Amino acid sequence: MPPWNGTSRAQKNLPPLRRPTPPETRMPKKTAFTPADFEKVVGFRFISQSQKQFDAWNTFVRMSPAEFHAAICEGPLADIPLVVEMAYQGSFISVKLGKRIPNDTSFLGYAPENAFQMSAQFELKNGNGEFEYIKIPEPMQEQGLGTLATVRTFSLARRLGVSRIRAEMHLAAGGYAWARLGFMPNAPDWDDLRKEYILPRLAAFGKGIPEGARAQIETAAASDDPENIFLIAALKTPCREIPLGRWLMAHGYWNPDTDPNPNFIYECWKAMRETAMGRLEKLKDNIPQKIFEKVSTLLQKASSEELKEIIHIPETVDGIPAGQLMLVGTRWYGELDFDNPVQAAIFDAVAKRIAPAPLPPALRRPKGPS
Repeated sequence: MPPWNGTSRAQKNLPPLRRPTPPETRMPKKTAFTPADFEKVVGFRFISQSQKQFDAWNTFVRMSPAEFHAAICEGPLADIPLVVEMAYQGSFISVKLGKRIPNDTSFLGYAPENAFQMSAQFELKNGNGEFEYIKIPEPMQEQGLGTLATVRTFSLARRLGVSRIRAEMHLAAGGYAWARLGFMPNAPDWDDLRKEYILPRLAAFGKGIPEGARAQIETAAASDDPENIFLIAALKTPCREIPLGRWLMAHGYWNPDTDPNPNFIYECWKAMRETAMGRLEKLKDNIPQKIFEKVSTLLQKASSEELKEIIHIPETVDGIPAGQLMLVGTRWYGELDFDNPVQAAIFDAVAKRIAPAPLPPALRRPKGPS
């Protein structure tokens, strides 16, 4: 810095210097959101028993309820109710989405089994989060609602300072869907994933996986670096002659390579059966009608005793992407770390892909009175 020469800023006709505003005081103009602000937002319920929860919102969220709701529920999710709850003290926030089916009066929290449901919770002060569950009933599947809801919720949490989100990968799409979103297992979980799923599936399906894709899977599975899961998840190479039964029953509730004699409760078998029926329907034009009817009949039965018969069906199916074949139905714990550039880039790519495209200038609504 040059030495002071005795000339003031006023003498030079310069504005006086201003001290920078401390970060903690850089708040929106209105920070004390009241119950009335929440009541104005249709489809948004803020659960509160005292003023302390509104104080927690104003301290840690510092976002208008309308902006918070729009960040998750705008567009295709507009008619899905949003329920938010904050702790009396501290920065813990719970976010739940739930859609009731037409003509159903059940309240969110006691939603019917065929209703859209999603739940996540975040600790805004320490930047950690936990994804609890998502359930998409059959009539709402294949619309991208699950991906849209999770990506928007995680993006909002990221804006609020959350850098790590943990989740258990299981059920139908399992580890495949989460790895495609940027989730990664830690080293011990990656080791278990390789031993319990990837290597056994590579041995079982290896002949149907094209050479290049098989070599990439083998290389990834030989590495101790969990980031190799992304190399597997990205493989879209179609496979051939994959055992139909094994594909239909690939589910987080059962791994036939480690548990050849499962003993399911009815709810688990019911969930597996619904997933298998959905996959079978998609393959209807690619398998003989007789086989389709036989498997349909077996899946309609209420007992898991038919599972072994289904798993050993000799027919095969073509066209399943290699990454999906390796990771669908796998079960493991993973974390999305926004401070990891690889994971952040994968997540950002998905978020960009599903974001609505901007309207052409000619279709944009003009500002001001119309």
